Amino acid sequence: MEDDKKMETNGNNSGLSLKGTVRAICISDRRGIEKHSVEEGHFMPDFGIEGDAHGGKWHGR
Repeated sequence: MEDDKKMETNGNNSGLSLKGTVRAICISDRRGIEKHSVEEGHFMPDFGIEGDAHGGKWHGR
């Protein structure tokens, strides 16, 4: 598992970034129900994954 975590410099303010592997993208239509995996996801700035009930501008984002 340690091989999945690699650090490199990329020129941002901290000088470091993490690289990883996406193994699953999971969403739910409504809060309170189990998430299910989807083939692809559209990541939206300041929101999260499009179509996920937990996306949006709230204190956890």
